[in-house]
Amino acid sequence: MALENNEALLRDKSHWGDTARALSVFHSDSSNVRAVNHRREVDRIRAPLASRILVEMAICVAPVAGGAPASKEAFDLLSAWIIILIELAYWSDAIKDDLALPEIHIHNNGVIEANHEFLGQVLEPYGTETFREQFRTIRRKLPFKI
Repeated sequence: MALENNEALLRDKSHWGDTARALSVFHSDSSNVRAVNHRREVDRIRAPLASRILVEMAICVAPVAGGAPASKEAFDLLSAWIIILIELAYWSDAIKDDLALPEIHIHNNGVIEANHEFLGQVLEPYGTETFREQFRTIRRKLPFKI
């Protein structure tokens, strides 16, 4: 299931890359297209990481023969917990390096909140410029002008 999820994400990335390029042709200001494509790419990065970790976990603990297949609900739950643990590890590093306030609030309903303001001010310009340059590189390779 995790490997199939990775394959689907690769297809989605390719499809959205084509869609973003097509939309850029029709819009004189492609900044909105880049912003949506960037947000989707950021969201897409989390899922294959969780899937790869699930594959590694399965290699370590799943029986070689027999056993029951995971349900979709179990797959989604495990993926979500992996992503949460990774994000908390990022926050721990950001706090340790004084890039974020040492405040993480975990509410009774399980919602985890932290103040992203300073870290966002530091990382957002870097991420946006990096993505913009990747977008320009792809655009230069096209056989037509955008």
